[in-house]
Amino acid sequence: MLNGTVTQLLHAQRLGFLRPAAGGIPVLFRALAVEGILFGELTEGQAVTYTLQRDLQGRGARALHVRPVGCEPAVAPDA
Repeated sequence: MLNGTVTQLLHAQRLGFLRPAAGGIPVLFRALAVEGILFGELTEGQAVTYTLQRDLQGRGARALHVRPVGCEPAVAPDA
């Protein structure tokens, strides 16, 4: 997992951008990539973890599995 900070949220388009903690250009993420909370609950400046996926059409990388820091993944209950 990588670390970053949400820099911009475009609610009407249901997408946002985050800046990698290691530096570099902002990375796009879509609302469906947000885990642990709703897209509308994210705030600019919020610390997140994420993974990167290369766009198959050559438009650069996009963030997946965007999760606020401290928000643990859901654990399936024991059957």
